[in-house]
Amino acid sequence: MRNTSAGARSTPLTEIVVRNVCDEFEVDLETARRDAEQFVSELSHHGILLVSDHPFDMSAGPVEAA
Repeated sequence: MRNTSAGARSTPLTEIVVRNVCDEFEVDLETARRDAEQFVSELSHHGILLVSDHPFDMSAGPVEAA
């Protein structure tokens, strides 16, 4: 599952959805997860968000979009 990274910490997308989306928006996990993955994919496609199956090496500094 994809991770989002804030500093040295990374959190699986499903964990973010469970913790912050399902109860707040009264939506089941599968629907919320699917919508979140689509949203992350769209942000990534536009170069707004970098995604990875593994944590990024933050010691290298910012990464330029290709």
